[in-house]
Amino acid sequence: MPRPRQDWCSRLGRPAAVVLFRTPLKWRFAVYLAEPGGVLDGALPNESPGGSPESAQEAMHRWLEDTFQRPVTMAWTPTDKPDWWTGDVTATRSGTAVEQREPLANEHLPGAP
Repeated sequence: MPRPRQDWCSRLGRPAAVVLFRTPLKWRFAVYLAEPGGVLDGALPNESPGGSPESAQEAMHRWLEDTFQRPVTMAWTPTDKPDWWTGDVTATRSGTAVEQREPLANEHLPGAP
C-alpha cells in the first residue's frame, strides 16, 4: 500500500547527500538537504541490520523517492569506517538505480567519519 504523500518534505528542499550506516539493531541514515539546508535522520523500516549494504542502499533510494516525491540518482562511496557509506543524491527524470564510485581525494561529507 502506498504511503501518504509527505507534504512536509516538499517544503524542506531537496536531498543532496546521505550518510548510511549499520548499527546492531538497524540501518540508520542522515539526509543532508540543499537550500535552505538541514538534516533529517532516521532508520530504514523493514531492513534487517544483517542484510547486505546493497539492499540497504536500494531501500534508502526508494525511501528518498517516496518521501520527497521525485526521482533521484544515488552514487555511493564507502567510507574508512566499516559499514558506513556516503551517497551523492541528484534529481533525475527517470530515477535510475544505485551507482557505486570510489572516494575522491580529500573528499569529506559532513557527519561522515
